[in-house]
Formats: sequence, structure tokens, C-alpha cells
Amino acid sequence: MADHHGVRAMESADAVAVAAEPWLFAYRVVHAMGTAYALIGMHIFDGRALGHYCQQGRN
Repeated sequence: MADHHGVRAMESADAVAVAAEPWLFAYRVVHAMGTAYALIGMHIFDGRALGHYCQQGRN
């Protein structure tokens, strides 16, 4: 009886994991894109700020 209940619990846990997988994958993709976008954005911002600072230094 306990074994049967344990198997049932594991099956439902597997079902939840399978249902959650696409969401987890989507979250990872969005998170990776967001991180890359933030890093690129910071890089561009730093480049502009650095260029602006250099121009000010020359003048």
C-alpha cells in the first residue's frame, strides 16, 4: 500500500516536472537574453561614456 502511494507520488512529481520544463526552458532563454542585452547595453554605454570623457579631456 505504501509502495503504491509512493509510486503515485513519484508519477505526479514527474508530471509536474514535465509540465514545468517548457516554462523553465523559456525562463532560461529569456534570462540569458536579458543578461546578454544588459551586458551589451552596459558595454555600449561604457564606450559612449569613455568616448565622451576622452573628448572632454582633449578640449
